[in-house]
Amino acid sequence: MRPALSPGATDCHTLQGPPLACERWAFVLRTAVAGDLAPAHGSNAVVISSGLSKRMASHLKSRLFVGRFVAKGRYRHRMEAMPVRLVLHDQPGLLGAAVAFQHQQAS
Repeated sequence: MRPALSPGATDCHTLQGPPLACERWAFVLRTAVAGDLAPAHGSNAVVISSGLSKRMASHLKSRLFVGRFVAKGRYRHRMEAMPVRLVLHDQPGLLGAAVAFQHQQAS
């Protein structure tokens, strides 16, 4: 059963339906968006950094993710070669800020 989308639905809090179906639907949407944005911005890689990245690790090799990610028509070969990486650090923003601060202090 596919969850029903309410107007302005952007996450599982605004979707109606069973929690597992909602989580799967949200995953499909994120996959499609990542696959759409990468070639649109001329990216050479996709990096996923969020609270869900640890939970998504097992899904990155799934047929669902790969199929949706590479299904971009004439860009299919480019998408197949594009690496997808996960940021697994618990606080990537703080880590990045600390590294930037260290670089600033060193120069």
